[in-house]
Amino acid sequence: MRAVLFTDVVGSTEFAREMGDARWSRLLAAQRRVMRARLKETRGREVDTAGDGFFAVFDRPADAVRCAFEMCRAVQELGLDIRAGVHFGEVEIAGPEVHGIVVHTGARVMGQAGAAELLVTDTVKDLVAGARFDLQERGTYELKGVPGTWQLYDVMSVDDRLRPAPIEPASVASERRDRVASSPVPVGGRRWAVPAALVLVVLVAVAVFVTNRPVETYTPPPGTVARIDAAERFDEPVALAPFPTGLAWGEGRLWTTDQQGQIYWLDPASGDMGSRGTAGSPTGVAVGGGAVWITNGFGIGSGPMGGVSELDPVSGSLAPAFETPVGSEAIVWGADQVWVADTNTGDVRVFDPGTRTTDVIALPASSGPAPRPVALAYSDAQGGTVWVGDAAQGRVFRIPTADPSTIEALAVKTPVTDIAVSDGQIWVTGGDEDAVTVLDSASGSVLTTLDVASHGCDRPDAIVAAPDAIWVGCSVSRTVIQIDPAGWSMSDSLRLDGRPVALVTQGDGSAWVAVGPP
Repeated sequence: MRAVLFTDVVGSTEFAREMGDARWSRLLAAQRRVMRARLKETRGREVDTAGDGFFAVFDRPADAVRCAFEMCRAVQELGLDIRAGVHFGEVEIAGPEVHGIVVHTGARVMGQAGAAELLVTDTVKDLVAGARFDLQERGTYELKGVPGTWQLYDVMSVDDRLRPAPIEPASVASERRDRVASSPVPVGGRRWAVPAALVLVVLVAVAVFVTNRPVETYTPPPGTVARIDAAERFDEPVALAPFPTGLAWGEGRLWTTDQQGQIYWLDPASGDMGSRGTAGSPTGVAVGGGAVWITNGFGIGSGPMGGVSELDPVSGSLAPAFETPVGSEAIVWGADQVWVADTNTGDVRVFDPGTRTTDVIALPASSGPAPRPVALAYSDAQGGTVWVGDAAQGRVFRIPTADPSTIEALAVKTPVTDIAVSDGQIWVTGGDEDAVTVLDSASGSVLTTLDVASHGCDRPDAIVAAPDAIWVGCSVSRTVIQIDPAGWSMSDSLRLDGRPVALVTQGDGSAWVAVGPP
């Protein structure tokens, strides 16, 4: 099952005749560079390039739509307009070639588009329902060589960005084409004239460069997930959820919820990824008991309640598990149960998948504002403990899973934004004062409070404990910093191009970060 994308340049025959072969070839080469850059950004695979047209395939239809939309905008800088069409269905793959009726359909859909227009089929429309796409009905068409009639839709906007209008005036477009076509062609050497000595010099220089070149580093942009490697750098980011709300690891995959009503998954070992719609607008995710558990804190449908959905990671089927109040976000798996914090009621709900029953644990109130639980963590210490971070004031609640009625409140320096558990220690971020507080998990006493601002961390809002490091995500500075759990020393920060929404550790102990818009 693949999404197919077709594009071609509007008016290419006239341009080629007016510009001549040499200048038109230079312009086409520039256009191909632009198109291939967009394909790389959206994980598309180029199948064929015939003249000025492109044919590419994608695993996800939303990626194909985004790619085509960006292509329409990008080529206008070259003085060109393209038209594009996207369809989705079962294709036949034979090596680098892709065949089937879906391919023919995609090409015919493109043929109905005008300058700077992107058309999609109703199949694509249904599959991208959770994305921030504005699709308007274009009409019903008979596509040459394709059975039946087809409902087509105009893509009017993507992620709140309007579709570009065709280039106007014509003089502007002509000036841009002339500028690109007049650019000097990259100089290539005459292979037959290169002396053998020069070849040897070049080979030696290449060998030295390969041996000594710096390791490539990445700055993850919004809408990606990125792994921090053993050298404490980001691996190449993977485009996943555009607006992530939660991140979890389990069942051999990375799971990311997106506020647009989607959950995405990635298998780092194989590179396989996918997505499906959720029951509402997801706010958090946890994995345990052979299932993926998703909170829908903004509500489900039009009802007054939110809820937790249960996703089967094998079949991909989604079913309601239990109700929660609107506002429930933080979720964790522990002691063979699902624990969900509700920020509005100040409660923690506990769901037993075996009995399908739910208990409500009220967090103890004291002087000052009522509890506002925003973060959860679980540790096996003391027979199993759930730790709850309070955003209303500086408190961490300790709930023994064997006797949830015996709740203990522990004081920290600042209202809590996130919480993590390492060996014998509880790590608490306080965004208001750029602080990370370390508690002893046995006694609950404060071991130290770290000023993370001194290491480039402005507003620590996310934290995760890996076996040999604590990683802190800092929202305002768009950085991630490392803390040594043994000596509490801090490393310099790693830069992001977006906000570190959530952090998680993989089964091998490596850390992942989900990056959202700033």
